Amino acid sequence: TLDTREPAFDSRARTAEQAKKRIAAAAAALTSPGQTVGLDVGTTALELAACLGQVGGLSVFTNSLRAGIGLTGTANRIYLIGGEVRADELSLHGSIGLTQIRQLWFDHAFVGVSGVTEDGYFDFSIEEAEMKRAFVERARNVVVLCDSTKFERMSLVRVCPLGAANVFVTEREPPASLRAGIEAGGARLIIAPD
Repeated sequence: TLDTREPAFDSRARTAEQAKKRIAAAAAALTSPGQTVGLDVGTTALELAACLGQVGGLSVFTNSLRAGIGLTGTANRIYLIGGEVRADELSLHGSIGLTQIRQLWFDHAFVGVSGVTEDGYFDFSIEEAEMKRAFVERARNVVVLCDSTKFERMSLVRVCPLGAANVFVTEREPPASLRAGIEAGGARLIIAPD
């Protein structure tokens, strides 16, 4: 299914809210103090930011103003990736941020998506998809955060193929053909516990 219109942030935040919290907790468990983390924008990434605040000892680089502010005051070092502000999302994108990301190396990059099919991972925004790709290129471990409402859905921009992810975190078993594609791409599937 092709989604042509991006819902507002607050509306997306209320969709599958409990699933996103479970996904975030499972993703945060992949980190340990001393590691560097690239944190993407979006509603699941924002839930993850709250969980990373409890890990501590991380260096977190994000282009999400919401996540950066939310992590302030935690036992982590927080770095905002610069660029032009996308007001409705409170995200940063553009050549400044891309240049910054490409000078860094991350233990983990956590990337949210608007959809996933056997053709890859998708996002609504051309500009944010560029930032996601940069995070993917600069990480040892690429972790895709994707709740089950996004299975078999695509939107404007393909961010990357399924094979670009090392880990796929969700809260429900994907359809068999999608699971096969994710695993054929080399990603470990983590289904977040209740």
